[in-house]
Amino acid sequence: MIINIRGTSGSGKTTLMRHFFELCDSVTEIKPEGAKKIKGYECVYKGETVFVVGSYSNACGGCDTVSTQDEICQLIEDFSFDGHVLFEGLFISHIYGRYAEMAKKDPENFLFVMLETSFEICMEHIRERRRAAGKSDVLADSVFKNARRTYDSTYRIRDKLSNDNLNWVELPLEDRFNKFEDIVDNQLLDEEF
Repeated sequence: MIINIRGTSGSGKTTLMRHFFELCDSVTEIKPEGAKKIKGYECVYKGETVFVVGSYSNACGGCDTVSTQDEICQLIEDFSFDGHVLFEGLFISHIYGRYAEMAKKDPENFLFVMLETSFEICMEHIRERRRAAGKSDVLADSVFKNARRTYDSTYRIRDKLSNDNLNWVELPLEDRFNKFEDIVDNQLLDEEF
């Protein structure tokens, strides 16, 4: 099973993945010898091997730490031979075609999880992250406009997923961690979803 978590900046993608790590029995960095960056993590979750793409050593993580879309796709493919795969990232949350094509190859084993977080909460999370980094939480108009544009694009992607009959669920902010754990259990542990 491959699960792609999607949402705009500040929607909680990285926070959700860090919570997933806390649920795992073990989390091992995947950093090939001589590599400068962590490529991902091999996790054991309730007896299942789950790979997570990208690094989480900084405030923002996941696929945004991987150099190219080609490399992201290659990591997903490589990891999927040996277990389940979870991946997220701001940039991939707004790319449809490439990941839809990947999902169409095996639609029963690919799920898009769309984070439902209000625009206002996303903006507050961005401000909090900037404050934590010692930066001003006053956002330039261009930052606000870009955030709004990318937020709106995640809703257009929901329509595309439905039109293409691809599997997707919406994950609301309320009780998100427990609901995400239910989704992961249902998908990875062969339970009825």
